Amino acid sequence: MDTFKRITIIGLGLIGGSLGLAWKKAGAAREIVGVDTRADTCRRAWSIGAVHWASPDLQAALDGAQVVVLAVPVAVMEDVAREVAEYVPENCLVTDVGSTKTKIVRTLSRIFAGRCRFLGGHPMAGSEKAGIDGADPYLFENAAYILTPTAAQQQELAVMENLVGKLGAQPLVLSPEEHDAIVAAVSHLPHVVAAGLVNTVAQVEEQLPQTLMLAAGGFRDTTRIASGSPDLWRGICLSNREYLMDMLERMQYNLETFKELLAAGDGEAIRDFFTKARNTRESIPGKRRGFLPRVFDLVVTVPDRPGVIGSLARLLGDHGINIADIEILRAREGDGGTIRIGVQNRETLDKALKLLVAAGYPVREL
Repeated sequence: MDTFKRITIIGLGLIGGSLGLAWKKAGAAREIVGVDTRADTCRRAWSIGAVHWASPDLQAALDGAQVVVLAVPVAVMEDVAREVAEYVPENCLVTDVGSTKTKIVRTLSRIFAGRCRFLGGHPMAGSEKAGIDGADPYLFENAAYILTPTAAQQQELAVMENLVGKLGAQPLVLSPEEHDAIVAAVSHLPHVVAAGLVNTVAQVEEQLPQTLMLAAGGFRDTTRIASGSPDLWRGICLSNREYLMDMLERMQYNLETFKELLAAGDGEAIRDFFTKARNTRESIPGKRRGFLPRVFDLVVTVPDRPGVIGSLARLLGDHGINIADIEILRAREGDGGTIRIGVQNRETLDKALKLLVAAGYPVREL
């Protein structure tokens, strides 16, 4: 079905609001309805165009829904699902956006059994902005969107793949266990490590009060994700405890290994340690955005002045070049830095290189 009568999104935060904006823009349903316990959030979701209407009244919002999205934190997912199960229409398709899947899929499949169909999901997208005011219709564009169907859910999978496509995202099918092992490594462990690094430096700050003042761009970049919601990440970590503990043991092994090399003064082995990390890091798809098709990259050196990124974007946009990905690689405070710009094909890359060179920017292909 290309267009639904009603899609109901429960939870109008960053993800729920962004889903509403994107699906409403794409015409995925004649009616996008939102549910949130806060009336002011419902009003805000309507005012920014994320929903056709929103209300704290769960029963009214679920009436006639063909697709229901549980866009709530994993810590309350089960409780919300039980409440939804009381009112959800029969044969409705229910999905979620939870950051962990094994426990959620097992629990929610049982809750909705005999009433409607449940298929787990997780959009691999986010923002440093939280809540409905951070909602963005382009949040999911070119992002991986994980789906965790059972073998018998081919019809439901086709429906969700269609909806994911309308977001501009790329569906990827994994088992709940595969999903949780992967996100424990590439999402949950980095949050724990970033928080641990900040807490370590905070201890140093107690003895040397100028420590944080001298924290440079590398420290801020490495620890940016430590600014995430403590309540949200408490729920995620507890929900994925088994896989996260395994990743922490792997991390501890690597730190202990490095500690031993340092104690032994083994310079060659330390160099190998960093070389392996660098080579692995450079093979990570910052160039391909994870599971997605290749992006062709160039690196531009820019001066430190207001609006420089906007100027680059305007220059390329005025010549019909779409930026598929962009990343600040290094900021040298006071005298500029480098920006990676990704485009979708070789022809566009060559065109962008010529434009930027002609405009006086130092630029190279990555």
